[in-house]
Amino acid sequence: MTTPSIVILILLSYGTAMLLISRRASRRIRSFQDTIAAPGQTSLFLLAGSAIGGPSGFVIGGAEYGARYGIAGAWYGIGCGLSYFITAALCRFIRTHHYVSPADYFARRYSGHATRMIYTAASISCSVSLLAGQLLAGRTIFLTLGLPAQWGVVLTAVIALVYSNAAGLWGSMAVSSIQSVIIFIGMSTALFLMMSAPGPGILAAALPASSFHLAPFGAEFLVSMTAPIVLASSVNQISFQSAASAKSLKSARGGYLLAGLT
Repeated sequence: MTTPSIVILILLSYGTAMLLISRRASRRIRSFQDTIAAPGQTSLFLLAGSAIGGPSGFVIGGAEYGARYGIAGAWYGIGCGLSYFITAALCRFIRTHHYVSPADYFARRYSGHATRMIYTAASISCSVSLLAGQLLAGRTIFLTLGLPAQWGVVLTAVIALVYSNAAGLWGSMAVSSIQSVIIFIGMSTALFLMMSAPGPGILAAALPASSFHLAPFGAEFLVSMTAPIVLASSVNQISFQSAASAKSLKSARGGYLLAGLT
């Protein structure tokens, strides 16, 4: 089987899984609130899986830093783990006040809608980069298959728009959880193959020595790799929505603690 055929098979399988999840998730939606907040619907393991595999997790950044710096790329993952611990500590605060977004806190704290609008506008601006990354991923896949790149961008945008509206927050979290399982299986398999002979020798010969150092860069870069993601957790839209959607405070805390440990 050729590489393009494998890619097409994976895309079809993934698309089918998204459709099945969307159909199941749509049964949970009875109001607009269910779509954007899914109150009381998220289990501990679903929350943990979505945190690990979602766009705010360590998947994209971790892969990039791993390719650049070797095992030192794990520091980004450590930063993500610490951010989940902070979110776990905030779960009681979020759920006690029934916040779905940091914008809700700002509106209550400053007794007005101006700060809510400022946060919302800033959050939308930040989300543009995530959306751009997804569209470029679709473009790259189509280029790999020898298909027009524009089709990949348009198709990815249409799928994301239709699926997000049909599945809501619960469906999006379910897809992220499935991604976490796939990533775990793939990483475990790759690690086993790399550590089996003659894997270690091949890696040592092919990679620079810095790839095996825990910190082949200065303290300033280490802080820039970890601190922003840790600090952003306290004002993260996805963290607020996920914590508010949990079945209970115990599920919310447990999910983020499990994600942080993982």
